[in-house]
Amino acid sequence: VDFLKANGLRALVASAPGTGKTLVTIRAIVESHTTSLPAVIICPASVTRNWAKEIRKWAPGVKIVLIDDASTPIGKPSTPYCFYVISWTLMDPRSDDLIRLGVRTVVADECHYAKNPDAIRSQGLNYLVQHASGVLLLSGTPIVNTQGVARHFSVGKLLRKIHPRQIVDAVVFSDAIEMVHGVMRGWWRSQECVGD
Repeated sequence: VDFLKANGLRALVASAPGTGKTLVTIRAIVESHTTSLPAVIICPASVTRNWAKEIRKWAPGVKIVLIDDASTPIGKPSTPYCFYVISWTLMDPRSDDLIRLGVRTVVADECHYAKNPDAIRSQGLNYLVQHASGVLLLSGTPIVNTQGVARHFSVGKLLRKIHPRQIVDAVVFSDAIEMVHGVMRGWWRSQECVGD
């Protein structure tokens, strides 16, 4: 929680499933409420209700708007202390509505859903992120970052959503990661020979 707050709620939370990414995210946002709310949680449709349940549990008193279809009204809430929960499928068609509400923090649960920059959901996420001060990307899914995949998608492209000025070129970032992996593979091989 302290790390997320210290970094202005701009981070990739990539811990294993079941390690508390949801709780940590909710607490960090609530503890930074003066600058982080309203917030939008973008997640798979299968877990929208679970997010709402967890917000109720860990942030009692905060208003929750569950957007579960294209016609759900999402007018300005009576309080800025509000979480909007929306599925990846509905996020793009409703992104203008969310921006009009002044959403300050965007949480992309299972952020690897936005791995293809040409996909509508990736473009919708990019659009929302441009209007938010906080961007929390969550994933418990290992992300492939091999040379062949890196030209199309990489960890660098996700990180660029968090810190666009620091991760300037995703391909360069991917190449650097590949270089580090190569050096580490060489070091590991040299260590295997030491005991022979």
